[in-house]
Amino acid sequence: VSACCFAFADDAPPAKITWHTNLDAALTAAKTSGKPVMVGFAAEWCHFCKQFDTETYVDPKVVALSAKFECVKVDVDKEDAVCVKYGVRSVPTIVFLSGDQEALRTIGFSPAPVLLAKMRLALDNQKLVAEIPDLKAKANANPPDAASVARLGHVYAATEKDEKAFPLLDQAAKLDQ
Repeated sequence: VSACCFAFADDAPPAKITWHTNLDAALTAAKTSGKPVMVGFAAEWCHFCKQFDTETYVDPKVVALSAKFECVKVDVDKEDAVCVKYGVRSVPTIVFLSGDQEALRTIGFSPAPVLLAKMRLALDNQKLVAEIPDLKAKANANPPDAASVARLGHVYAATEKDEKAFPLLDQAAKLDQ
């Protein structure tokens, strides 16, 4: 019986989230693993960041799903350039990256069920953001391809980048007339 238990021990979910020590390490690991990156921007003085650590990041379902990501925490007080690069203006902020594209972003504290939904959406969005370079090229062609402009708008809407989505959807509607 004990041999049976040991045979399945490796299939058990991790007891806690495995965090990379810096963003570069996470991005390098992501290139090898093909996983998206979950970047948690936080600060030691931030109450809600601590709440993530004590409530959300320890939830067994969050821990289990985190194995599908390369996870890294960024201290906003120590890594200003990274915060500027990703447009982080408040903490906590979680940015999900797929390759060099942002797949999703969440700002503020999220209880475990909300973060789980965001993590699943980020995984789904991986395929969408992979389309962005090709769609941008077709949308910026002369003349622009209306279907590509519309699709790019839909991809940005799905990744919650409404400030990019709405102008493209408006442009696609005008091109289609």
